[in-house]
Amino acid sequence: MHVHTAACTSGLRKRQSTSAAPFVLSPYSLRSSQVIIDLRCDLVDSEAEIVPWIARPLERRQHPWTMSWSNVLDYMPPQKFHQLARMCSLQGDTIHYGYSMNWICEVYGSCIMDYDKQPQVQSEIIKQSHQMCEMTGKMAPAGKLLLLPPHDSPMNITGYTLAIGLHKKWTQYFFSEEIAGDVQVGVASMQTYNPLATTASCLSMTWTYDPDIRLQAHDDGRFLDDETKDLVNCPVS
Repeated sequence: MHVHTAACTSGLRKRQSTSAAPFVLSPYSLRSSQVIIDLRCDLVDSEAEIVPWIARPLERRQHPWTMSWSNVLDYMPPQKFHQLARMCSLQGDTIHYGYSMNWICEVYGSCIMDYDKQPQVQSEIIKQSHQMCEMTGKMAPAGKLLLLPPHDSPMNITGYTLAIGLHKKWTQYFFSEEIAGDVQVGVASMQTYNPLATTASCLSMTWTYDPDIRLQAHDDGRFLDDETKDLVNCPVS
């Protein structure tokens, strides 16, 4: 896991297992054909000393414009993660990026085995999964390289199909006001199906806690007429 932040005068990267190692990259150094790396180690926790260092005002070289959390959010309760992310962007003007691979563990119905006593439902899921693969083969740039049926586990193929219809349920929970507070979500989307990907159900998200930032496609800081039961409205990148 790692956290990567980019500021107007610096960037920060943090690797975490039980500790983290961030680096600072100055654009002034880039213009002089030099790269300066400042490594720091700390726990990724709201009580860690590295958090106020990240959130320093601009004149003290931090104040990140962007923060990429990788899938750190999979390793702590949602409330605790949002608290940590807010503390790192206290100065405002920060856009956060992250993705979750474990969200399907919290959503019933995201695995075909959840329908083990409903054979007709399972058959329909498999049918839709085959249609999804055929559509991907026609639309994706690398579609000519996709063999049908793909060399992939049926669990991954059907899991991706189910995730397309259910990922917004979890996203709305993760960014609900009770858990995240006042937050604006810009993107919450699944990747195009790829049998070579690490996981077929990776959910990518973009958000900000700054009310002065307006992210595209959302005019009220929440989901724009987001009908979670309608698969057509599920954004797929």
